[in-house]
Amino acid sequence: MALSNSERQRLFRARRDADPDKRKKYIQKGRDRYQRDCNSGKIKPIEQLSREKGIKDILNSIHTPPFSPEHEPAEIHISSRQKEQQRKKKRREESKSYRQRQKMQLEINNLKRKVEMYKKRLSRKQQQENKHQQDTPRRRTRKLLRKFTPKDQKKSLSFKCQVLIEAIR
Repeated sequence: MALSNSERQRLFRARRDADPDKRKKYIQKGRDRYQRDCNSGKIKPIEQLSREKGIKDILNSIHTPPFSPEHEPAEIHISSRQKEQQRKKKRREESKSYRQRQKMQLEINNLKRKVEMYKKRLSRKQQQENKHQQDTPRRRTRKLLRKFTPKDQKKSLSFKCQVLIEAIR
């Protein structure tokens, strides 16, 4: 099974930190890279950053007009990018769950229809079997004629006639 990126990173860091010499080399390499970037001007030292930030704040505050009395800071509605993304995500999830619910409802309806269809088939089959179980005298006679040889048929019919005559008496 493949490892996820976070698991791969965790294993790499564990191997790196297991050996103290490798850890020292890694930290020193990071420091050297930072010094090289500072010297080349790619990264500015922290002291310069804070001064520039203070200067930028002063310049921005000078050029920024004060709030008008109509718009108080409490009334201003600031919507952040994250809030918008959260709303969009929520809407997507809601619409996805709605679509899934609709699909499931259709599937449930189809399955209910099938259950009813098979119930009806079963009841019809049982009714047919019940009809065949209740043979009329004519049906019984026809079955007899099909199954037995002529000698057996004659014997059976004569016996049944005798039983019928005795029952009538």
